[in-house]
Amino acid sequence: MREPPSKLRLAISNRCDRLSFRDPEVMLFFHALFAAKTTVLHGDLSIVFLDDAEISDLHGRFLKEPIPTDVITFPGDAQEGFAGEICVSAETAWRESEERNIPFSRELCLYLAHGWLHLNGYDDCDEMDRLTMREAETEVLASAEKKGPLPAFSFS
Repeated sequence: MREPPSKLRLAISNRCDRLSFRDPEVMLFFHALFAAKTTVLHGDLSIVFLDDAEISDLHGRFLKEPIPTDVITFPGDAQEGFAGEICVSAETAWRESEERNIPFSRELCLYLAHGWLHLNGYDDCDEMDRLTMREAETEVLASAEKKGPLPAFSFS
């Protein structure tokens, strides 16, 4: 597995009281994402796990829709040493995983992969872009699972 470049550093923040996980597992997952797709990212990459209230606030302030969403990605500035920020709602992931009857960890990893792909130039603004994004999500998640188990997220 290729190692992420030394110019890419992860900072993980858990601001959802109901979510628990081990940081090293999330870091290994991002190593697997890097191995699956060439990254254009350099600098500090911030991963933030939020509850629905906080992601609704972000969604309202930055996208004018004050409702919960799955993931919000903020692009960085390589000149400033900031690769970007991926904010995911653990509560939305839990709700969606229950409704779709899929493992919670897989749903949350899908959100992380989606944010990662956005930061690497993928978009989902129109139907063709959405299809391309879905294919890339499937590809990077499958690649990550070949490298090892997905992070064991738990929600209580």
